[in-house]
Amino acid sequence: MMKPSHLPKRGKKILIAKLYIDKTTITVTENDFGLSIKATKDKMNEFDTVIELEVKEITMNS
Repeated sequence: MMKPSHLPKRGKKILIAKLYIDKTTITVTENDFGLSIKATKDKMNEFDTVIELEVKEITMNS
């Protein structure tokens, strides 16, 4: 089962999203609420789960 989390849009495009602990790539999608990040529940820590994001600024030329 996947557990979604939402982040507000910040004018950046996410290139890569992965779990910090083992570098597993995770799914990121954009929707009306912002960004939705999904990781399998077995990979998430009960207290905190650190997600590493590689981002790019959105410009008129992007």
